[in-house]
Amino acid sequence: MSGSNLLEKARRAAPVALAAALALLASGCTSSKPAAPLVCPIATIAPGLNVIPQFGPGAGREPSDVRVSGILTSIKNQCDRTDKGIAIHAIVGILARRVSTGIKTAQLPYFVAVADTQQHILQKQGFILNVRFQRDEAYHNSADDITIYLPLKTVSAGGEYVVLTGFQLSKSQLDFVRSHRQQ
Repeated sequence: MSGSNLLEKARRAAPVALAAALALLASGCTSSKPAAPLVCPIATIAPGLNVIPQFGPGAGREPSDVRVSGILTSIKNQCDRTDKGIAIHAIVGILARRVSTGIKTAQLPYFVAVADTQQHILQKQGFILNVRFQRDEAYHNSADDITIYLPLKTVSAGGEYVVLTGFQLSKSQLDFVRSHRQQ
């Protein structure tokens, strides 16, 4: 290869090499340390609070008195960083059941809470799922999208928490669920 060809190739390669060197220098200057990895808390359904019975009028609290019931079927979550911690986006799955087509709607109250590893509830928010039954359906699947915020200094600490969901039960509903739990 002649000296002029070599010189010509060097002239063509110089701008590319200069751009690559500048990019390397710039990336070294902008990042002092890598961002902490985002760890999303585990989400689960609270044991014993996964079923809600809603009774008809009167004082009866037998299985035949339940007009509407709900079952928490799932909770799935994903997280995003915020300026102050983690935004937890959860989808709560609920299956509602009615005993009569005369019942057109139901309101199923539930909660989503964040607890630490010592099982201390740090925050709790209540929600109501409004169910509209369609014509002849006895069962209706629903999903509720919610977002809660977990303030943390470092988002890598998200694994030290758990997101719990359960139905918000009255004392009589809780007593009924406990006494009729299948074994």
